[in-house]
Amino acid sequence: MLSLEKTRLHDALENGRYDQASTLMEYETEDYLTKCYENYTDYEPPSNKSCLHIMAGLADELQAVGLCREFFGRVTDAEVRGQLLNATVVEEVHIGSETTRARMTAIHKAAYSGNSEVVRLLCQEFGVDAQCNTSETFSAQRLTGITPLYWAAAKGHEEVAKLLIGIIGDVNVSCTDQSDMPLHVACLYGHSDLVKWFLDNNANVNATRVTDGATALFIAAENGHHEVVNLLLGHKADVNAARNTGATPLFIAAINGYCKVVKLLLQNKADVNISRNTGATPLYISAWKGHTEIVELLLDHEAEINASKITGETPLYVAAQNGHVQTVKLLLARQADVNKTRQEDGSRPIDAAQRYRHLDIVKLLQ
Repeated sequence: MLSLEKTRLHDALENGRYDQASTLMEYETEDYLTKCYENYTDYEPPSNKSCLHIMAGLADELQAVGLCREFFGRVTDAEVRGQLLNATVVEEVHIGSETTRARMTAIHKAAYSGNSEVVRLLCQEFGVDAQCNTSETFSAQRLTGITPLYWAAAKGHEEVAKLLIGIIGDVNVSCTDQSDMPLHVACLYGHSDLVKWFLDNNANVNATRVTDGATALFIAAENGHHEVVNLLLGHKADVNAARNTGATPLFIAAINGYCKVVKLLLQNKADVNISRNTGATPLYISAWKGHTEIVELLLDHEAEINASKITGETPLYVAAQNGHVQTVKLLLARQADVNKTRQEDGSRPIDAAQRYRHLDIVKLLQ
């Protein structure tokens, strides 16, 4: 099946010459049709691309399913079919703002491309497992054990996701080795329509990822997806459910500077003073980052202004240390304690400002 170079059929499919591709499939031998070429050699095993991989990922869904049917009408050997259906190829993928490479079979490519009829064809007529988990990414945050449902949810392809859920029969099924559920994935990438469909079809709104304890609400808040956060809260998501580190949705939204999300969480009774395992509160982390507008919001909702980390640093201390002038001014106006000390060395906020030569803040604190 291996060819070091593209065949005319590969070339026709990749360049949109579908009439030529149909003619080639009609007259060429099965051995010719099933040849693969090496598209990437710097992987183990090397990446070999078949005509099926190309067809499954075509942008035109009707064209894709029609060509797949023609292809399988000519490839009749059961063993060869099985090899093609299970073969993986490395491709460049675009998810959210990230571009990476991923290893995928034909069904993964079809799900990623939103080709629901190709997915249906592969599952219902050729017996491909809807939970095939041989896909993986090669990004910094590497994912393994990826199923077609992950790709559909990540890209917001509702029809593919609905089809796969119908075949699998479980909206809460894990779709990676890292225990991401479809709801988690849709929340990660902000696909509000798909999130709503999952929730309306009994997705567990408070289910956690095994790896880190994150809920769908935490994931949506972490990525600033205001509309998704609102949907989850409307479906009774636990507003204070914390990750394994103790960080809550409010904490993660505060550290990332998502003011609209912070406001929404506070309106839905998020605990403003709940802290991470280190003792850091949402106010502390906002002051550390210099998110003055969020600091003000938290103070308006009765955040404890002098609540310190376990090591003793207060919001004022870290704002002074990091040179956030406007945040320091706000904390002073709200009567933050200028003399509360750090445990390690007994230093005060003014000492931290002097150490890092934030002279304008030193003047404010004198």
